[in-house]
Amino acid sequence: MEVSEAIRNRRSVRRFSRQPVTFKEIGALLESARWAPTASNTQAWQFIVTMDPGEKEALISISPGIFSVPAAIIAICVDQRRVRSATERGGEGELCGLMDACFAAQNILLAAHDVGLGTCVVRSFHREPARRLLGCPEHVKPELLITVGHVEGDPPKGPKRRDLSEIAHLGSWGAPFTIEVREGAGPTGVDETERVTGGEAGPSQTGPIEAALEESVTEEAKPDGVVSRSDSLRRSLVFYLCFLASSARGLFTEPSSYGPLRLVDACSRLIDIMEREGLSSPALDRVKTIIESGKLSVTEDRQRFAELIDEIACIMLNDARE
Repeated sequence: MEVSEAIRNRRSVRRFSRQPVTFKEIGALLESARWAPTASNTQAWQFIVTMDPGEKEALISISPGIFSVPAAIIAICVDQRRVRSATERGGEGELCGLMDACFAAQNILLAAHDVGLGTCVVRSFHREPARRLLGCPEHVKPELLITVGHVEGDPPKGPKRRDLSEIAHLGSWGAPFTIEVREGAGPTGVDETERVTGGEAGPSQTGPIEAALEESVTEEAKPDGVVSRSDSLRRSLVFYLCFLASSARGLFTEPSSYGPLRLVDACSRLIDIMEREGLSSPALDRVKTIIESGKLSVTEDRQRFAELIDEIACIMLNDARE
């Protein structure tokens, strides 16, 4: 696949199938990541791959930005000691470390798309619990999570991109930059007829939250360390509390619209738990469908999102009164 094609067609995937990925496939992504540029050739990143169901379950519980269970999660961490030692820039060096993590992430996204895998970069996760969960020393900080897996259903359509004429300037602000320059002309000889336009408009696709505890035993207690149904429920609720706490922590740094999004997403996750315990209902199933189909409208149409919340509340209230 041509690089330009990968750049144009890659999309953030938030809905994954249960098809696994191989160590070889993940290794190829990491191989691409290590060739990303770094400030002063610091190479301060560390990559921690999570593929075990139980480990993914725990990491997802403190990652509000992960909406579906992927085949693997790659944590891109930055060794702050290495950054400071190599750059001698203090706070600016730490910023360079984050930028280097982003460069590595982009290489992973494009390499994954090239082999037919879906990915999504996640910044909405609880940093300190994630560091401890991943076993990182204090000077190694998780900066990004990348979910990796096979796309469930049709690939998501790309959002509309701003026209190049709106964002590119030639020489100074306001001077239009266009693709074609007349042959033999200098910097000012710009052909105004050709401009690059963005892709087709279309909504981002996200799917329902898959059961993170699917592998857990939900039958009555069994001997020899097998998880009982009550233990499984407790585990689900503890991870649900982790999600709520991590969502609250994110409010200090995330856009204000993410607050309502996290609360609505919490409703969907709670319905997941109720379903596994046999406590669901047609009304709650309908609520979950509404949430998953419309929750990302909070970033595009707040009025629509507000109406979605009103509808959800009315449905749940009627369900409780019946």
